[in-house]
Amino acid sequence: SNLKVDTAGACTNPTFASNSNTDTLVLNCVVIGNQFMIFTLEDYAGNYEFALFAKDFIQFERFIAQDRLLFLQGSYQLKNKHTDQMVFKIQSMELLTEILEERTKELRLRLNLSYLNLETVDYLEDLFDQYKGNKKVILEVYDEQDRVQLDFLSRKVQLTINKALVTDLSKVENIGFKLII
Repeated sequence: SNLKVDTAGACTNPTFASNSNTDTLVLNCVVIGNQFMIFTLEDYAGNYEFALFAKDFIQFERFIAQDRLLFLQGSYQLKNKHTDQMVFKIQSMELLTEILEERTKELRLRLNLSYLNLETVDYLEDLFDQYKGNKKVILEVYDEQDRVQLDFLSRKVQLTINKALVTDLSKVENIGFKLII
């Protein structure tokens, strides 16, 4: 019974390496020997380091680049039959930008009360008008000082979630967002 997992995040610190050469090599270099790759996937909850060897390396290395947004599916499996140690086995990998519209169920906007101002609210309202659609929007308003967070489901605003919206949201300082798949 394997635990299946879907996750997404930004790829950071990708490195290629080879068993025949102990030096870590820069991305896009050609390496001779048994290739493998180590990369980190980060999201708002934290980060996880992955290693790709052999067939997995060949299958997935084209997706790995600094700051590339990835969607991974996989499961936790026994490392081998001689141990009860579990490892995460990637079964599929896609560029998050290519699956945004079809798989994203909702957008969570994370707003720090200390930085919330009229200019930011006006900008968000303009974005909401520009990207009207059918995906849920949840506002997470938090106060770092008092350590309080309130979540609001918007009944009026629903969005089309696509690459352009993500790009526009990325331009706004002091606002975080999560795409829920």
